[in-house]
Amino acid sequence: MLGFTLEEVSIPGWLAANVQGKSSLARAGLAVHITAPHINPGFVARITLEMYNHGPWNLQLIPGKDLVCQVIFYKLTSPVSQKVINAFGTYKKQSTPYPARRMSLVSDRGVETSSQEIDEILYGRPARRRKD
Repeated sequence: MLGFTLEEVSIPGWLAANVQGKSSLARAGLAVHITAPHINPGFVARITLEMYNHGPWNLQLIPGKDLVCQVIFYKLTSPVSQKVINAFGTYKKQSTPYPARRMSLVSDRGVETSSQEIDEILYGRPARRRKD
């Protein structure tokens, strides 16, 4: 399941970070960030959490009460240039945690669906169409 942190983070060009789960919930079976814990310098958004319950119990998480992750910051030896920060900008200001912006899905019928169309289907938002 994908989710967002309540807080928006703004990582300056002289820091990088990792998001990690909390051990108390991990012991109950909750994995919080499965594949991509790194947060690039210049990232500005709420952090997307890739959560999966490996445990035998149903977990109920209460926003603002249950702390499911922690952010670990790393000071860089030299600041990252704005050009590099802009190149990292795939998920800056992402409004929804699903799907990836540069992703398209192919259904079992072979029909390709773009991430914008999926966003429209799931969230009722108009898909952004490219002008040809």
